[in-house]
Amino acid sequence: MADKITSVWMFDQNRRKYEYDETGRSRGPIYLHHWYEVDIISETSRSWVTKWGDKISKKNQPSYICNTYSEVLDKAFINDNRYKVSEEVNRIKDANLLRKIIELLDITP
Repeated sequence: MADKITSVWMFDQNRRKYEYDETGRSRGPIYLHHWYEVDIISETSRSWVTKWGDKISKKNQPSYICNTYSEVLDKAFINDNRYKVSEEVNRIKDANLLRKIIELLDITP
């Protein structure tokens, strides 16, 4: 039996905390800080009810909601690293290394 959900994590693009470099310039908002925890106060057969009365579908959960902080950390890791990784893959000049990446990703060139 699954554990009862007591809270979820919601993404709010307007909720921002900024990181600054050594010169005081902003590097942009920290993705992880867009997420905040919301208490679940009750549930129906199809949804959870937040403390504000909002209903969250259990079956078709929106992408801006995570059930655990671990899921939030995974989304933040992807957001913070996918561009850097794609840029590095773009710079590859070694055919064998690119073949290994293609094999790892299980894609057809």
